[in-house]
Amino acid sequence: MNWKFWKKPSQNFEFWSVFEPLNDPQLDYLRPQPASKFFPEWIKSIPKELEFPSDVISDSPFKLLAPTVKQCPVFAETLIQGYIIPLWQDYKIIINEDHSYHWQANYREPCMKVGVHPDQQYINWLPDNERKRIATTLKFNCPWRIRTPKGWSCYQMPLYYHFMPWNVLFGSIRTDTHSEINIQIAFPRDVIGKEILIPRGTPFAWYVPYKRESLGLQKIDYDYNMTSASEYGHNSKFRDGYKTHAKIKDKKD
Repeated sequence: MNWKFWKKPSQNFEFWSVFEPLNDPQLDYLRPQPASKFFPEWIKSIPKELEFPSDVISDSPFKLLAPTVKQCPVFAETLIQGYIIPLWQDYKIIINEDHSYHWQANYREPCMKVGVHPDQQYINWLPDNERKRIATTLKFNCPWRIRTPKGWSCYQMPLYYHFMPWNVLFGSIRTDTHSEINIQIAFPRDVIGKEILIPRGTPFAWYVPYKRESLGLQKIDYDYNMTSASEYGHNSKFRDGYKTHAKIKDKKD
């Protein structure tokens, strides 16, 4: 019996390894870590602002700057949510035309083996265009266990904007009562026959905790003042209005 679940509930995202070598302090980089530590390098390299092309403002005496995607909260705020599980060891995968597969790794313990979701479990039920695109779906047993506070679950998400040649299947798991996570990966057909090497330390799966609460859905009448107040909050600063007002709101809360 796992007595961890009988102790006083923690208010943290907790994790532990069932594979003892991963507890080596020299392997800390293989432990689950905040997603902010895996911010995509290509986004880091984007400047916050760029000058408008000269042909757009040829008649203007002023130097006008346009924000880039780096200032868009959809990207910046999303990519620092939750936790990333790096791959715990090197894997070599080969997928054959008949959807069979082979895998190699230094450790082949049950807690780190690679299994398969047969086509009749998932792929055969996909729409035609998707079914033709996917070669197979493999399941990577994960040696890490995670636990969240009572009433909290985790979304399992693909690593958007890291552009890996595979796709983690999106899902949700009640990590307050179920600590085991096995990561389902869909491999595209264009990897068939190729040797796929996934090195340890690769950001592999993304887990974002959320509280299991339901919000009611209510349509309200258009309110000019409320709409204007929201737009003013974002636009009343020349730069970084979204971040500035979000920080002010967080302090008030």
